[in-house]
Amino acid sequence: MQLMVISTLLVKNIFQVFVPSTTEGQIAKLVKYLVPVLSLVGLYFTFKGGNTLFGIALIAYNFITQLAPAFFFSLLKRNFVTKYGAFAGIIAGGLLVSTMSLGNITIGQLFPFIPQVIKDLNVGIIALFVNTLVLVVVSLMTKNITLTQPKTKAVVE
Repeated sequence: MQLMVISTLLVKNIFQVFVPSTTEGQIAKLVKYLVPVLSLVGLYFTFKGGNTLFGIALIAYNFITQLAPAFFFSLLKRNFVTKYGAFAGIIAGGLLVSTMSLGNITIGQLFPFIPQVIKDLNVGIIALFVNTLVLVVVSLMTKNITLTQPKTKAVVE
């Protein structure tokens, strides 16, 4: 079931964006073909390094966490967050998570002088702080930016 869900998400959210004329029948075929491919990829990672799957799962959870600040700020009655701020925060947090996780960089290596309690924090927590900081700063800088549609003149016959 999970392979079907992943395949459907990939086909509908990635493939269909690039080929919007894809029919539901074509999507169903692509999903069915993608399931064995994803199974083989999972088997490869399982046999070539069990820690790889754990690392990928941890990075994925840390990425999903990066959506939290934009979501929680959107619940405020007077929401000041702009789409630019939300996007910049998510990108900043995601880049920090992926760089530190894939590079095996710890907080203690970057800041050896800080207390041990902070060194022991998950990189996702630090990225969440950076995400929120970037979100607030960019949102405050872009709060007056509005995109306007070009005005077209009406043709009178």
